Amino acid sequence: MENRMRKWVDRGATTDTMYVCKGGTIDSEENIIERIKGKLIVPKYFYMAILYKNDEGYKAIAFWALNENVDRSGDDLKKYVVSIDRLEELTGIDFFCNLPDDIENKVEAQTYTVSWTW
Repeated sequence: MENRMRKWVDRGATTDTMYVCKGGTIDSEENIIERIKGKLIVPKYFYMAILYKNDEGYKAIAFWALNENVDRSGDDLKKYVVSIDRLEELTGIDFFCNLPDDIENKVEAQTYTVSWTW
């Protein structure tokens, strides 16, 4: 996910602004795999929410992935795509809340996978 997002950023000619929110679930014990020495929290899931704006408007995409000790570098990233609305349900976070409501509601409900180069 990180490498793909960086490639999208490098193609900035089609994007004038890109916002990226990413993290891991550490909000409850059910979303934590383990605590190492009582200090380091290992999240059960990782997520990323991306919003970009260009002269055509706004587009958004989100990813939700289980944190496993498995090499998934060959996976098709599309299988981890969710809408921003779904990611908000999973995390309890209101992403991109500063957008006007009409724009926020539209871009957060869809995945726009065709708008991204894979």
